[in-house]
Amino acid sequence: MFKLNINKIGRKELMLLFGLFTIIFFFVLSSCKKQATNQKDLTSEQIMLELSKDSNFKDYVKALSEITNTNLTNSNTSDFLISEFESEFKKAAFENNQESRANISTFIGFNDTDRFWILRNQLNASFSKLLKSYNLKKINMEQWKTIISDQRLQNFQSAIRDNIIKVKVASLNPDDCYEQYTDCLDDALAVYATEQVVCVGAGALGWTGVGIALFVSCESASYYHLTTSKRKCTSTYKTCK
Repeated sequence: MFKLNINKIGRKELMLLFGLFTIIFFFVLSSCKKQATNQKDLTSEQIMLELSKDSNFKDYVKALSEITNTNLTNSNTSDFLISEFESEFKKAAFENNQESRANISTFIGFNDTDRFWILRNQLNASFSKLLKSYNLKKINMEQWKTIISDQRLQNFQSAIRDNIIKVKVASLNPDDCYEQYTDCLDDALAVYATEQVVCVGAGALGWTGVGIALFVSCESASYYHLTTSKRKCTSTYKTCK
Protein backbone atom coordinates (compact mmCIF):
# COMPACT_ATOMS: atom_id res chain seq x y z
CA MET A 1 0.00 0.00 0.00
CA PHE A 2 1.28 3.45 -0.90
CA LYS A 3 2.13 5.60 2.14
CA LEU A 4 3.08 9.25 2.05
CA ASN A 5 6.10 10.01 4.30
CA ILE A 6 6.27 13.76 4.70
CA ASN A 7 9.81 13.56 6.09
CA LYS A 8 11.13 12.07 2.84
CA ILE A 9 9.52 14.65 0.57
CA GLY A 10 11.94 17.27 -0.68
CA ARG A 11 11.34 20.97 -1.23
CA LYS A 12 10.73 20.52 -4.97
CA GLU A 13 8.22 17.74 -4.40
CA LEU A 14 6.37 19.84 -1.84
CA MET A 15 6.23 22.74 -4.27
CA LEU A 16 4.87 20.43 -6.98
CA LEU A 17 2.22 19.04 -4.63
CA PHE A 18 1.27 22.54 -3.53
CA GLY A 19 1.03 23.62 -7.15
CA LEU A 20 -1.14 20.63 -8.01
CA PHE A 21 -3.56 21.26 -5.13
CA THR A 22 -3.68 24.95 -6.06
CA ILE A 23 -4.62 24.11 -9.65
CA ILE A 24 -7.34 21.71 -8.48
CA PHE A 25 -8.70 24.29 -6.03
CA PHE A 26 -8.88 27.06 -8.61
CA PHE A 27 -10.40 24.67 -11.16
CA VAL A 28 -13.23 23.84 -8.75
CA LEU A 29 -13.58 27.50 -7.79
CA SER A 30 -13.69 28.64 -11.40
CA SER A 31 -16.35 26.01 -12.16
CA CYS A 32 -18.50 27.42 -9.36
CA LYS A 33 -17.95 30.98 -10.55
CA LYS A 34 -18.75 30.04 -14.12
CA GLN A 35 -22.08 28.56 -12.99
CA ALA A 36 -22.81 31.71 -10.98
CA THR A 37 -21.94 34.08 -13.84
CA ASN A 38 -24.37 32.25 -16.11
CA GLN A 39 -27.20 33.45 -13.88
CA LYS A 40 -29.05 36.52 -15.07
CA ASP A 41 -28.86 39.57 -12.82
CA LEU A 42 -32.60 39.93 -12.23
CA THR A 43 -34.86 41.04 -9.41
CA SER A 44 -37.16 38.45 -7.84
CA GLU A 45 -40.11 39.88 -9.80
CA GLN A 46 -38.17 39.62 -13.05
CA ILE A 47 -37.16 36.05 -12.23
CA MET A 48 -40.81 35.16 -11.65
CA LEU A 49 -41.72 36.61 -15.05
CA GLU A 50 -38.91 34.71 -16.76
CA LEU A 51 -39.82 31.47 -15.02
CA SER A 52 -43.41 31.73 -16.24
CA LYS A 53 -42.07 31.51 -19.81
CA ASP A 54 -39.26 29.00 -19.18
CA SER A 55 -39.80 25.49 -20.57
CA ASN A 56 -37.62 24.02 -17.82
CA PHE A 57 -39.90 25.54 -15.20
CA LYS A 58 -42.94 24.13 -16.97
CA ASP A 59 -41.29 20.69 -16.91
CA TYR A 60 -40.46 21.17 -13.22
CA VAL A 61 -44.05 21.99 -12.27
CA LYS A 62 -45.38 19.18 -14.48
CA ALA A 63 -43.27 16.58 -12.67
CA LEU A 64 -44.02 18.12 -9.28
CA SER A 65 -47.75 18.10 -10.03
CA GLU A 66 -47.72 14.41 -10.90
CA ILE A 67 -45.98 13.61 -7.63
CA THR A 68 -48.53 15.58 -5.61
CA ASN A 69 -51.51 14.21 -7.56
CA THR A 70 -50.99 10.67 -6.30
CA ASN A 71 -53.72 9.10 -4.22
CA LEU A 72 -52.38 8.75 -0.68
CA THR A 73 -54.87 5.95 0.06
CA ASN A 74 -52.38 3.81 -1.88
CA SER A 75 -49.89 4.27 0.94
CA ASN A 76 -49.63 1.54 3.56
CA THR A 77 -46.75 3.15 5.46
CA SER A 78 -48.43 6.22 6.92
CA ASP A 79 -46.54 5.70 10.19
CA PHE A 80 -43.12 6.21 8.53
CA LEU A 81 -40.92 8.34 10.80
CA ILE A 82 -38.71 10.90 9.07
CA SER A 83 -35.55 9.12 10.24
CA GLU A 84 -36.82 5.84 8.77
CA PHE A 85 -37.82 7.58 5.56
CA GLU A 86 -34.39 9.19 5.21
CA SER A 87 -32.67 5.86 5.77
CA GLU A 88 -34.83 4.17 3.10
CA PHE A 89 -34.34 7.09 0.71
CA LYS A 90 -30.55 6.88 1.00
CA LYS A 91 -30.60 3.13 0.36
CA ALA A 92 -32.77 3.69 -2.69
CA ALA A 93 -30.66 6.58 -4.03
CA PHE A 94 -27.17 5.27 -3.29
CA GLU A 95 -27.59 1.49 -3.39
CA ASN A 96 -30.50 1.20 -5.81
CA ASN A 97 -32.12 -1.02 -3.19
CA GLN A 98 -35.35 -2.23 -4.79
CA GLU A 99 -37.20 -2.75 -1.52
CA SER A 100 -36.32 0.75 -0.37
CA ARG A 101 -37.31 2.22 -3.74
CA ALA A 102 -40.68 0.50 -3.44
CA ASN A 103 -41.18 1.68 0.17
CA ILE A 104 -40.47 5.30 -0.77
CA SER A 105 -42.74 5.15 -3.80
CA THR A 106 -45.57 3.59 -1.79
CA PHE A 107 -45.26 6.15 0.99
CA ILE A 108 -45.60 8.98 -1.54
CA GLY A 109 -48.59 7.26 -3.13
CA PHE A 110 -47.31 5.49 -6.24
CA ASN A 111 -48.33 1.97 -7.19
CA ASP A 112 -45.62 2.02 -9.87
CA THR A 113 -42.28 1.91 -8.04
CA ASP A 114 -40.23 3.22 -10.93
CA ARG A 115 -42.51 6.16 -11.74
CA PHE A 116 -41.59 8.20 -8.68
CA TRP A 117 -37.86 7.78 -9.30
CA ILE A 118 -38.25 8.78 -12.94
CA LEU A 119 -40.10 11.92 -11.84
CA ARG A 120 -37.49 12.60 -9.16
CA ASN A 121 -34.75 12.56 -11.80
CA GLN A 122 -36.81 14.83 -14.06
CA LEU A 123 -37.32 17.27 -11.20
CA ASN A 124 -33.61 17.37 -10.39
CA ALA A 125 -32.66 17.83 -14.04
CA SER A 126 -35.13 20.67 -14.56
CA PHE A 127 -34.19 22.35 -11.30
CA SER A 128 -30.49 22.10 -12.10
CA LYS A 129 -31.06 23.92 -15.41
CA LEU A 130 -33.08 26.62 -13.67
CA LEU A 131 -30.31 27.17 -11.12
CA LYS A 132 -27.82 27.81 -13.92
CA SER A 133 -29.97 30.63 -15.28
CA TYR A 134 -31.55 32.21 -12.21
CA ASN A 135 -30.58 33.08 -8.66
CA LEU A 136 -33.48 31.21 -7.09
CA LYS A 137 -32.41 32.27 -3.61
CA LYS A 138 -34.10 35.58 -4.39
CA ILE A 139 -37.50 33.89 -4.59
CA ASN A 140 -39.28 33.77 -1.24
CA MET A 141 -41.90 31.23 -0.21
CA GLU A 142 -44.90 33.39 -1.13
CA GLN A 143 -43.44 34.05 -4.58
CA TRP A 144 -42.82 30.34 -5.10
CA LYS A 145 -46.41 29.70 -4.12
CA THR A 146 -47.64 32.25 -6.67
CA ILE A 147 -45.63 31.08 -9.67
CA ILE A 148 -46.10 27.35 -9.01
CA SER A 149 -49.82 27.83 -8.43
CA ASP A 150 -50.24 29.92 -11.58
CA GLN A 151 -48.37 27.38 -13.70
CA ARG A 152 -50.10 24.41 -12.14
CA LEU A 153 -53.57 25.88 -12.47
CA GLN A 154 -52.90 27.05 -16.00
CA ASN A 155 -51.94 23.64 -17.31
CA PHE A 156 -53.12 21.00 -14.88
CA GLN A 157 -56.21 22.17 -13.00
CA SER A 158 -58.55 19.80 -14.79
CA ALA A 159 -56.16 16.89 -14.17
CA ILE A 160 -55.94 17.74 -10.48
CA ARG A 161 -59.74 17.88 -10.23
CA ASP A 162 -59.97 14.47 -11.86
CA ASN A 163 -57.41 12.92 -9.53
CA ILE A 164 -58.44 14.48 -6.24
CA ILE A 165 -59.94 12.03 -3.75
CA LYS A 166 -63.72 12.25 -4.22
CA VAL A 167 -65.55 12.73 -0.95
CA LYS A 168 -68.96 14.00 0.12
CA VAL A 169 -68.57 17.28 1.98
CA ALA A 170 -71.19 19.02 4.08
CA SER A 171 -70.85 22.43 2.50
CA LEU A 172 -73.26 24.75 0.73
CA ASN A 173 -70.46 25.53 -1.69
CA PRO A 174 -68.14 22.53 -2.26
CA ASP A 175 -65.84 24.72 -4.34
CA ASP A 176 -64.84 26.50 -1.14
CA CYS A 177 -63.47 23.20 0.11
CA TYR A 178 -61.60 22.66 -3.12
CA GLU A 179 -60.10 26.14 -2.88
CA GLN A 180 -58.94 25.38 0.65
CA TYR A 181 -57.39 22.15 -0.58
CA THR A 182 -55.52 23.76 -3.48
CA ASP A 183 -54.35 26.64 -1.30
CA CYS A 184 -53.04 24.14 1.26
CA LEU A 185 -51.33 22.19 -1.50
CA ASP A 186 -49.81 25.36 -2.97
CA ASP A 187 -48.32 26.10 0.46
CA ALA A 188 -46.79 22.61 0.55
CA LEU A 189 -45.33 23.00 -2.93
CA ALA A 190 -43.85 26.39 -2.05
CA VAL A 191 -42.18 24.92 1.03
CA TYR A 192 -40.83 22.06 -1.10
CA ALA A 193 -39.35 24.43 -3.71
CA THR A 194 -37.78 26.61 -1.01
CA GLU A 195 -36.29 23.56 0.67
CA GLN A 196 -34.86 22.36 -2.63
CA VAL A 197 -32.94 25.63 -3.02
CA VAL A 198 -31.58 25.12 0.50
CA CYS A 199 -30.71 21.50 -0.31
CA VAL A 200 -28.59 22.50 -3.29
CA GLY A 201 -26.73 24.94 -1.05
CA ALA A 202 -26.26 22.25 1.60
CA GLY A 203 -24.82 19.94 -1.03
CA ALA A 204 -22.45 22.59 -2.41
CA LEU A 205 -22.70 21.50 -6.06
CA GLY A 206 -26.00 19.70 -5.59
CA TRP A 207 -26.25 16.41 -7.44
CA THR A 208 -22.99 16.79 -9.39
CA GLY A 209 -20.91 14.80 -6.89
CA VAL A 210 -19.59 17.21 -4.27
CA GLY A 211 -21.85 17.17 -1.24
CA ILE A 212 -24.17 14.57 -2.75
CA ALA A 213 -24.73 12.87 0.63
CA LEU A 214 -25.82 16.15 2.20
CA PHE A 215 -28.05 16.90 -0.76
CA VAL A 216 -29.79 13.51 -0.68
CA SER A 217 -30.32 13.75 3.08
CA CYS A 218 -31.89 17.19 2.64
CA GLU A 219 -33.84 16.05 -0.42
CA SER A 220 -35.38 13.12 1.44
CA ALA A 221 -36.60 15.47 4.18
CA SER A 222 -38.23 17.73 1.58
CA TYR A 223 -40.14 14.79 0.06
CA TYR A 224 -41.22 13.66 3.52
CA HIS A 225 -42.51 17.14 4.35
CA LEU A 226 -44.29 17.38 1.00
CA THR A 227 -46.05 14.04 1.47
CA THR A 228 -47.08 14.60 5.08
CA SER A 229 -48.29 18.10 4.18
CA LYS A 230 -50.40 16.69 1.36
CA ARG A 231 -51.84 14.15 3.79
CA LYS A 232 -52.93 17.02 6.05
CA CYS A 233 -54.40 18.91 3.09
CA THR A 234 -56.38 15.85 2.05
CA SER A 235 -57.61 15.23 5.58
CA THR A 236 -58.79 18.84 5.81
CA TYR A 237 -60.59 18.53 2.49
CA LYS A 238 -62.38 15.36 3.58
CA THR A 239 -63.66 17.01 6.75
CA CYS A 240 -64.49 20.34 5.12
CA LYS A 241 -67.88 21.64 6.27
